[in-house]
Amino acid sequence: MVILLATPGLPELLGATYLLAGAGVALKLNRRALGTATVVSALLCWPLYLGLLTERAAMVGPGPLGPRIRQAFDALKKADIQLSEADALRAALDAADERLAKVDRLLAEDLGYSGEVLEQLKAARAQSAEEIEAVLNAVLELRLQAGLLELAGDTAPVARRLRELRGRVEALHEIDRSLR
Repeated sequence: MVILLATPGLPELLGATYLLAGAGVALKLNRRALGTATVVSALLCWPLYLGLLTERAAMVGPGPLGPRIRQAFDALKKADIQLSEADALRAALDAADERLAKVDRLLAEDLGYSGEVLEQLKAARAQSAEEIEAVLNAVLELRLQAGLLELAGDTAPVARRLRELRGRVEALHEIDRSLR
């Protein structure tokens, strides 16, 4: 071991590799909307956070609106809408739904939050759920328009509307981050 570490440049290479792995883990944790302190500390302590990356599906799972999201996008598939914007919107809705599941879990546990904090959390959760429902209703309405536009051979308005809806859902993520 001592001989390997005495090799010129090897310690620097190992250190750089360790920091690059930490940056990769930090980036993934940031995409999962974990707190800033967790993301920054992952740069140096990344081996401790690997469990957060592998256990995510077991921890969160689909949220309360998962069946509704599936229903709306199954309807789009029946209308034969094959746009990448639809996939991106569904991914954004699934992520928002997972955040609702996290909030539901927090509300179910007694973490000692004050009444005011709990009320704010409940209000933010209700607002997010209403916004997701509104987007899902718009997706179902869009299915009818898409069928007519596809007959005419012009799906650009559908793609544009899907991008607008995705922006609306992604704005929820920014609101969620601002509540921290």
